[in-house]
Amino acid sequence: MAGDSEVGVPIAPVRETDRSHAALRPWASRLLTSAMVLSAVAFVVMTVGSSLVGSTSFYGGGELVNHKPWLAYGQEPIEVTNNTIGDTIDYFIPGRSDMVDRVRAGDWPGWNPLQGAGAALASVPSYGLLAPPGLAWWVLPHSLAPGWEKLTILVLATAGTALFLRRLGLTRHAAWLGGMVYAGSGFMIAWTNWPQAGVASMLPWLLWSVERALQLRTWRAQVPVALSVGALLLGGFPAVTGHGLYLAGGFALLRIATRRIDGAERLGAALVDGGRLLLAVGTGVLLAGVQLAHFVYTFLDLDTEYRSDSFNRLIPLRMALTALFPNVWGTRGGEGFYAGSGTNPIGANAYVGAAAAVLVAVALTVRPGRRVPRGARTYFALVVVGGVLLVYVQGPLLQWVGTLPIFAGNPIGRLVAVVLLAAAVLAGLGFDAVLRDSAAPGPGRRRALLGGMVAVLAVVGATGAWAYRQTAGPLDPAGQRVILAVAVAATVLTVAAVLVATFGPTWGKAALAVVPLAVAAQAVTAAQPMWAQVDREAFYPTTPVHEFLLDHQGSNRIAVTGGTMVSGPTAYYGLRTAPGHVFSKPEFNDLRRAACEPCLMTATNWVLPRETDLGIWQSPILDRMGAQYVTVDPDQQIPGRPEPVLVGDREVTVPRGDQPPLSVEIPGGPLRGVVLDFRSGPPVPSDGHLIARVLDENGRLLTETRRFVQYPRSPSPLSVPLVGESLPQGDEFTIELSWAGTGDAPRLAADAAGRPAVTVIRPEDDSLRMVHAEGAVIWERLEVIPRVHWASSAEVIASPADRIDAMAAGTLPADTVVLDRPGPPAEGGPATVEVLEDSGDRVSVRVDADSAGYLVLAESVQVDWTATVDGAEVDIVAADHAFGAVHVPAGRHDVTFTYTPRGATAGLIATGVGTALVVLALLLPTRMRRDAIRLRDPRRPGPRGGTA
Repeated sequence: MAGDSEVGVPIAPVRETDRSHAALRPWASRLLTSAMVLSAVAFVVMTVGSSLVGSTSFYGGGELVNHKPWLAYGQEPIEVTNNTIGDTIDYFIPGRSDMVDRVRAGDWPGWNPLQGAGAALASVPSYGLLAPPGLAWWVLPHSLAPGWEKLTILVLATAGTALFLRRLGLTRHAAWLGGMVYAGSGFMIAWTNWPQAGVASMLPWLLWSVERALQLRTWRAQVPVALSVGALLLGGFPAVTGHGLYLAGGFALLRIATRRIDGAERLGAALVDGGRLLLAVGTGVLLAGVQLAHFVYTFLDLDTEYRSDSFNRLIPLRMALTALFPNVWGTRGGEGFYAGSGTNPIGANAYVGAAAAVLVAVALTVRPGRRVPRGARTYFALVVVGGVLLVYVQGPLLQWVGTLPIFAGNPIGRLVAVVLLAAAVLAGLGFDAVLRDSAAPGPGRRRALLGGMVAVLAVVGATGAWAYRQTAGPLDPAGQRVILAVAVAATVLTVAAVLVATFGPTWGKAALAVVPLAVAAQAVTAAQPMWAQVDREAFYPTTPVHEFLLDHQGSNRIAVTGGTMVSGPTAYYGLRTAPGHVFSKPEFNDLRRAACEPCLMTATNWVLPRETDLGIWQSPILDRMGAQYVTVDPDQQIPGRPEPVLVGDREVTVPRGDQPPLSVEIPGGPLRGVVLDFRSGPPVPSDGHLIARVLDENGRLLTETRRFVQYPRSPSPLSVPLVGESLPQGDEFTIELSWAGTGDAPRLAADAAGRPAVTVIRPEDDSLRMVHAEGAVIWERLEVIPRVHWASSAEVIASPADRIDAMAAGTLPADTVVLDRPGPPAEGGPATVEVLEDSGDRVSVRVDADSAGYLVLAESVQVDWTATVDGAEVDIVAADHAFGAVHVPAGRHDVTFTYTPRGATAGLIATGVGTALVVLALLLPTRMRRDAIRLRDPRRPGPRGGTA
């Protein structure tokens, strides 16, 4: 950096006076600066701006609140422009919110018990909140944090790239333009609200710190390297970090190998500098030890079989078109996108921009400025070419890369982050060449530049025409034309600006002011469809359904069916779910598959099927998971015994609330709801509530519900759930129906007297009880085994398959625990169990037992947990295949399970050591020896007038 002036720095200064000022008049320089500032501000305002001031929230709320129960309580439907961001709303935002809330309450949240059988939370870096991009979460409300996190990422990506390019000797305008290109690139856009983008924003800081360390050659200069590595590792996405370390390592080798050295042998200097860098990287690893140590154990324990062939999952070559035409295959996923591309748009987004592509062509056809280190342009060009081959082609010659650490087991598409960073560096080099007049001298350079510009125009034109034909299905014509037109316009404007600046009059360089405008304009069209924003009131709104479950779940779990509540976001509310989005241990996944094979959405996400399926709802495996409640869409079939009461072949309109209601008599007694025969409603989208009231023969209200109905709707049976299983037997009940809503009232089948046709659903002996009927139907599972329960007997089943079969068959008594191996005997007596604390990292229970037995905790506590009985440590034994239990003697005892992650102590020590090394490096004198090696810039004249 220009401000680096450490005493005794043993290297010739990298910067000379910014020579672009000689070619760029002061007024033109100010114009270009103004254009860049305006472009950056406009991009932020037009994409994330409303979320920064709190009028919206920066998350995909439509994917959440466009389901019941939110719609049933008046939430307006939200247009979804990107339906591939489910991870962000059901995993990352809930996890980050839980972590922050618990820290603010004075609790370090190592463990998250809210999804599946629980998983590590703050003890691993998966959520990235200890890295710089996560700062906003600690100081802002949850609804504001995602937007400010995104702004932080944009600033980090832009500034880091610019500082690195300045270190390479580029002009400030070229450096900051390269930063703008990288910040607005496809990886940074597509992986929004994932930790991937945050990690990617730190990659240029690693490059900057490595280049700075190699230039300054002091121990103090290694500190930014260590901090960059630590921040990357704490960022929560090891694949991008690993790819970045490969990128920086290769660049460091290049720089060490191509330097000219005065006063010492090349090999000795290389060893010293390389050794310093390795020690700095090691220090960075130590700094991240507080989370990294346990992450290693956790990763080894998790079920990652689904990733075994990830490296070989190529992205179709046609997806490379997104580099020039963002969202060319659409952003909403679904049949149109997948039919056209065959892959996920998040991982396949390779956008760099048409303007940046022009500048990359300039960089490849024109020699860079004389201050740019030798080989830098070639290195980053090879990174782009090699990355493109790996991502889109691969082939047998490149298969060996898949055996390298980090590459193995990771989808190759994640390499796009470093490919786009390399492309942004080349774009900066190209812009710098035009600013410095590097393209002007000599007819050979002029011809090369003209050829490059013609080639870019030809590629954009040809691929644009091909894309126009190929995307006719996935995209609507208007959207297709906008995408292609913006790309062509950006290309033409940038080519024209480059040519005018190179071959025009001196003032012609002012034309370069259109380049940052073109970069920002196309980046806006790339980001807007991908970056979902909703009214702030739609940020995880709470409904009566959530309130009921929070009041009743206790220490147990719930199970969510597809289309209702959305599995995973329940964690944001503090609801504990058996299904969910979680990285689970293999043993829990065994139980998950045994309970519901079709429930698997992805390898890490599962939810009960949307349709009524008593075989799944009554699963003994769900009993042992402690799943007490099941939430269901009111549109689904009501389980029970149907009892037809009245049929009819005529129609009647349900009256509005200010009119006398429809009424029909039914036999009295317990019920779960009624089924009406819906005939017609308005053909346009609208909704309303069908209000059903059940009265006894004296007109006393027994139960009622508001059944949410959406139009358009085809003629079909209309289920109306009612909480009525405890209604008394009686001679006759009356059902009254009325309508409240914006849409027309529905027409129902009726008899000649205008009474609606109705079928009553009576309860059956199915171990279910309806406890809530509005917004979403909540069923209580009556045979659930509490998540924390007493087992008075034990059965040992050594074979995993036999264990699972026995549990799934439901023949084991509820008070019998299944053990993997023999243990202390359970003597058959009952016990009372009182949960005193269930705070995540600690579960404290008071047991009063008539005889010895086992206290079972249905959570993944077989490792990383310790247990005590009355303060004395005891063993946790494997129980019910995936869970844990402790043996408790007869009498009154206090049992405590505590999360004690492996590596926690070592991680704290490592972070302490890393911190001490950083402090020591800062305190060391900058001049370690008087005969320090002095390096010459490879492009400056050598001792005999030559160039390096």
